[in-house]
Amino acid sequence: MTRIVLFALTVFAGAHAAYSVSIQSNLAVVTSSIEPSGFLQEIFVGTTIPTDSPLEASNSEFFSINQISYTESASQVIFSNTLSQNRPGYPGAIASASNGSLAFTVDTLSTYQIAGFFTITDAGIDSGRRVVLSSSLYDDTNDETSFENTQESYSQLNEMFVLGESNGDTINSLTGSLSPGVLYQWNWNALTQAFGGSDEGASGSGNLTLTITSVPDSGSTLTLLAFGLVGMAALKRLRTDKLIGFKL
Repeated sequence: MTRIVLFALTVFAGAHAAYSVSIQSNLAVVTSSIEPSGFLQEIFVGTTIPTDSPLEASNSEFFSINQISYTESASQVIFSNTLSQNRPGYPGAIASASNGSLAFTVDTLSTYQIAGFFTITDAGIDSGRRVVLSSSLYDDTNDETSFENTQESYSQLNEMFVLGESNGDTINSLTGSLSPGVLYQWNWNALTQAFGGSDEGASGSGNLTLTITSVPDSGSTLTLLAFGLVGMAALKRLRTDKLIGFKL
């Protein structure tokens, strides 16, 4: 008679109890012109993950809104900013959203991915509009730029920018690695403005997202592979014993 013994194996992967991204400082701003002599501005300095917070400068007709969403899972943190803007058309009128510095650290080797777009809908065909989308990721500890992309337009109707495309100047890549013990700063800016004259106004929408993902611990991966090979060998021996027993 062949006896099969079932056993359970628990493997603890990695030295960290949980993946951690820590926000050291933060400064998100939205600005909205509401009349020729005034504007509204709101500031967000939260450093908590997770966060789900609307940042809004608005008088109901004209506005700049950033829906801030910071989420986390066992191996990933996502910083997301969803933008909605509407500005008037008098000279200098502006609707903007920015993050002057989201400074953060990671506790283990990680990768980053930056994605973003900004779309403008012009109310008329008058010239004088300005549209900007920019973003950068800076290694403050080693004084190095990991990513930088700036796109700017002054005359194109219904402009659309996508981070990393050829409309702007790019340094390095939308993806890369992050090291523990290093202070990083993620900055971005998105705006529409009646520049150098008046127009009929404009609205904008977009999203800027930074996704940070931990790199699996190589030691744990090799351990799991070794246990898998041992299990396959044991199963092969078990099948061989059963075949021999049947022939006898």
